[in-house]
Amino acid sequence: MLPLPPASAAGATQGRVSMVWSAPHELADALVAMAPGELAERVQQAAGSALGTMTAISRVQAFPLRLGRVGSMIGPRLALVGDAAHLVHPLAGQGMNLGFGDVAALARLLRERGSGGDPGDRLLLRRYARARAEPVAAMRGATDALQRLFDPTRRPAPDTLAPLVELAVALGWRAVAGSRWLKRQLVAQAVR
Repeated sequence: MLPLPPASAAGATQGRVSMVWSAPHELADALVAMAPGELAERVQQAAGSALGTMTAISRVQAFPLRLGRVGSMIGPRLALVGDAAHLVHPLAGQGMNLGFGDVAALARLLRERGSGGDPGDRLLLRRYARARAEPVAAMRGATDALQRLFDPTRRPAPDTLAPLVELAVALGWRAVAGSRWLKRQLVAQAVR
């Protein structure tokens, strides 16, 4: 769940969130078929009522999660930014942060180039692509790994390593929740 700004300028409506629920196809189909009130109640239960009573504020949309890549973030006199440049799983709302990083990197390179240089210069665009390659690959890999880890259809069969995987997931979340340093590292990576 990602916080949204208040619905009114006076801030009368507080506590709005945008919610993404990654689920196996069967559960996703069931969630999409629910009435808005029923879905809000189900989300509230899944969130442990941490945000109190929930109500739906928009229609539900569903789409399959998949890892996507473009061949190149640049082309002749062209730089792709944001979702046009990279797709990541919407597990932590990091697509927007990556887009902001793209814009910041391109703006910095354009400032460094100066007012007389060509903004479509191939070398400048290549510098942009190189500057963004590592942060984009790291976030793509992290969100894909998290999606795979928490996707029950990809976990080991119950008679194999499932108990160990469940324990590792639980210990991992506890380690993050209990460590300010780990939280700072995750936030720092997210805004990179």
